[in-house]
Amino acid sequence: IADDWGGGLRIVNVSDPINPVEVGSCQTPDYALDVAVSGNYAYIADDWGGLRIIDVSDPTAPWEVGFYDTPGDAWHVVIDGHCAVVADYDSGFYIIDVSYPDEPRLLGYYDTPGQCRSVAIDGELVYVADGDYFSIYDISEALSTPPRSRTSAPLEFALHPPYPDPFNPITTISFELPHTDQVTLKVYNLLGQEVATLVNSRIQAGSHSVPFNASGLASGIYFYRLRTSTQSKTKKMVLLK
Repeated sequence: IADDWGGGLRIVNVSDPINPVEVGSCQTPDYALDVAVSGNYAYIADDWGGLRIIDVSDPTAPWEVGFYDTPGDAWHVVIDGHCAVVADYDSGFYIIDVSYPDEPRLLGYYDTPGQCRSVAIDGELVYVADGDYFSIYDISEALSTPPRSRTSAPLEFALHPPYPDPFNPITTISFELPHTDQVTLKVYNLLGQEVATLVNSRIQAGSHSVPFNASGLASGIYFYRLRTSTQSKTKKMVLLK
């Protein structure tokens, strides 16, 4: 798995190191500067896009399950247990509970004196490369917070307007599922032709967000349709280049 600057997340099969092959990718809203992998999830430091969390259980079809919008530029990320520590440049570093990757929650932060570009964690200590400074911080209080219980699942099936809209060329589509189901999220042009498949997998109950990159499409009106085994909703969005 690699971060690819403006190309988002790229997943490469290196079983044959001489002939690596890309097997999947997931576009992120901004510049993917760093990636950490834990279990079935990849955690992306996405510059102005904050922390993006990607489900990579199927490497051929990775998709975003959640995000935390840090206030600065997310440069680097490390994972320790149920916590992600994000180096957020001018805003210091952020400690985020990722017990449930689709519901990340802030545990604490420290506004360092320089530009927090990289972090490493060892036990209850965070080591920070901070521009002209090297600092060590005790985060035992934040790490002592137990993994939280999941909040209740949404009561209704919902598909939300994209943000931003109009957009150029990336927007984010959010939806909610009251129970786990097989889900497709597809984009169509005015002629009803399918131009993109954003989701085609079994998705857990909860709130979800998926980025859509329309860099290869012409300006105009597009429709996106969310479909489960029992329900379907369609909404409109405008690509304005």
